Amino acid sequence: MHHLLRDEKWKELSKPVFNAAKKVGHKVVTAAGFMGKPNKFLEFKRETLYKTKPPDDSFIKWTKLPRLKQKKIPPPL
Repeated sequence: MHHLLRDEKWKELSKPVFNAAKKVGHKVVTAAGFMGKPNKFLEFKRETLYKTKPPDDSFIKWTKLPRLKQKKIPPPL
């Protein structure tokens, strides 16, 4: 189900899941919703976010490190 959350129309696409859960007395929620936090859906906003708030040069440099180095060095956030 987490892949559906990458689509702006996730709620519409997920209606069969919500309906099936409701029929058996269950409720489907996101992890954020479960924790009482708002959903941010950053994945489907990625292109816009990248244009309006591009990552810092130090982060881009970190992404180009080999995987083993990335595991040893936390990303500059």
